Amino acid sequence: MNNYLEWSKEYRAEADKMLSVVDKYKSMLKTKSLLNKKEINEKICRYRGYYLECLDIANLLEARHKGVM
Repeated sequence: MNNYLEWSKEYRAEADKMLSVVDKYKSMLKTKSLLNKKEINEKICRYRGYYLECLDIANLLEARHKGVM
């Protein structure tokens, strides 16, 4: 039997990791040049996307565990 709740927790943990990467890049924006800021903003957007994907999957797995789906 698949343990959807455990999978959900793993995806939430990954989402938290992605959010910490976003925070790290945000703090780098204060000290970088304009060209570097563009690259950093692109990375922030990418990691935010990863964060949202992980969060969506975590929510779907939790709903599956609860029998909603």
